[in-house]
Amino acid sequence: MHIDPNTAIANKVVHVIRESLFMPNVPIERHTRLVEDLDVDSIDLMEALIDLETDFGVEFPPDATLRFRTVGNLVAFLRSRIQPVAA
Repeated sequence: MHIDPNTAIANKVVHVIRESLFMPNVPIERHTRLVEDLDVDSIDLMEALIDLETDFGVEFPPDATLRFRTVGNLVAFLRSRIQPVAA
């Protein structure tokens, strides 16, 4: 069975956002805006980013709370930092 890595990353990002920000029932898609749609402040976003760093083994840039506006932005950043696993 082939699992699309982009979908796996997106699903994990959504899961971490829901867990970190205590939003279990909020619909979250790639186009969902972190501040405007989810009402996330910079401290909440930083907490979620720390959780994502731990889960994905990456480091976000210092301006991450300003750089990432949507869930899709986070997914694209993580996708660019994660090496595909050879089959």
